[in-house]
Amino acid sequence: MSGTNSNVTEIIYHQPGHLKGVTVIQRIDDRIFTGGGEGRICIWDEKLEKEIACIYAHNTSITDIQRISDTDYFVTTSQDLEFKVWSLKTLELLQSKRAHSSTIIGAKPWRSYIISAGRDQFLKKWELKENKLFEVDKIRIPDLERFFIADDIIVTAHHDGLISIYRVEDLGFVKYLSIKPSAIIRAIKKASKDITEFQGRESRYILHQFARLNGIPVTICKATEDSIILGHVAGMISIWDKQKLKNSKIFFPHGNNITGVQIKNNIIYSSSMDFNLRKSDFDTKLLIIQSKVEHRPLSLTLLPSNKVLVGLETGEIHLYDESLKLVKKKDSIVPISSLCIMPRKVMVASRDGEITVLDINSLKQLNTKKIYEKSIQGIFYYDNRLISIGDNSTIHILDSDMNVLKTIELSEKPTKLHQVKRYITLTPSLVLDLQKDEVIKGEISKETENEAAETSLFQIDFSHGDSSIFINQNKLKIINHSNKDSYYPEEIIKALRVLVDSQNKMQYIRINSDTVSFHI
Repeated sequence: MSGTNSNVTEIIYHQPGHLKGVTVIQRIDDRIFTGGGEGRICIWDEKLEKEIACIYAHNTSITDIQRISDTDYFVTTSQDLEFKVWSLKTLELLQSKRAHSSTIIGAKPWRSYIISAGRDQFLKKWELKENKLFEVDKIRIPDLERFFIADDIIVTAHHDGLISIYRVEDLGFVKYLSIKPSAIIRAIKKASKDITEFQGRESRYILHQFARLNGIPVTICKATEDSIILGHVAGMISIWDKQKLKNSKIFFPHGNNITGVQIKNNIIYSSSMDFNLRKSDFDTKLLIIQSKVEHRPLSLTLLPSNKVLVGLETGEIHLYDESLKLVKKKDSIVPISSLCIMPRKVMVASRDGEITVLDINSLKQLNTKKIYEKSIQGIFYYDNRLISIGDNSTIHILDSDMNVLKTIELSEKPTKLHQVKRYITLTPSLVLDLQKDEVIKGEISKETENEAAETSLFQIDFSHGDSSIFINQNKLKIINHSNKDSYYPEEIIKALRVLVDSQNKMQYIRINSDTVSFHI
């Protein structure tokens, strides 16, 4: 957990999982990679029992995670315009390139190349040489919305529902794919028996509501040896003969946008914004089984064990068995709002009003208690007590077991929380005196602020939903315990030394500036 400065020790409190919707799920070897709306990429064991590592890959939503064919590299893309190449072995960032001038839709491997597309309407072909990406070809495709690779062809989806086919070899145009409106209307009529969204509505009206001139826009693609399976808006799935590039089947397993599709043993697994997961027979197109999900699923993949892994809009990850029964889930992360060190514990406050107690030797969770209905703005230590300040302008003074000793109601909302010795700044004109447990008017002097900065032994940083404690080892070593004028109480100095000595026992370690990994 050591930082780049050898004199500073970084102690990480990491929260496994995602802060926002799980937009991508990809299986690489025996690991599961999940990409979130906050830009994190989490790497899990195949049973979803523990997070192996977490990469702070991008600043905005992940749009793709792909292994580069027959290499130990993988690429990630995001709405932040960055195209990044990573090592599968070390999880280090090898290259970051601004590949497009607008949101990158995704990046797909093909032989020794990578194909990327952006909302700048360009499809680009890249080659990786000596860990560097080189652009070798590009074409402009108007209204490009999504793209997929099936063997040696590129399937592109457009805003108006048009589907076009290109060769990967030279990015040459092949043909447009089209579906007859009459076939869609027949499929809607047939689905009206089961799809709630279609019931009581005329089929032509449904078609005109969702479709454009050339069809219903594509949202997802899955290729088999003989077929290309496309998921569409409005809940439609179309199946195409891969050689002839002609439509063979259309059906509506859902009543809203398809977000994931997989096929195995002649069974189609699908997820949709209608909150449903479904298994359908590939030949008959009939429903086998379905399961309702609490929140809208954004991504889906099928594991070798036939378990179904689903990423939700909330940041949760759900694992289902073959009967689509929920067997395991990883909850979404609640962002940390504050952290403080106590003699034998580390206390972590979150935006849902909870305070979590961590063991100072391992940072493993000991206890959690709800203190506020809404977010906690800050928690601080003084004289073996915990001072918590809520977003609702209430201050609770707690003992070490989080029992309330005293409550103070503020007349105005706290805006500037900062502790200096026995005082906590609440607003530019209000200060909490921790010896008297009273709110007084005034401000902390500049001289006292400067003294605090000069004698600081540690700093706390919040980023990516996690928190880090940076401990200055040089200052910690020269502290004289007999010096009663020391800025920090002796019990906190001892706690800092315990953290430094215990760093190798911590659950997570930083392996580079972008990545933390699980310490076994």
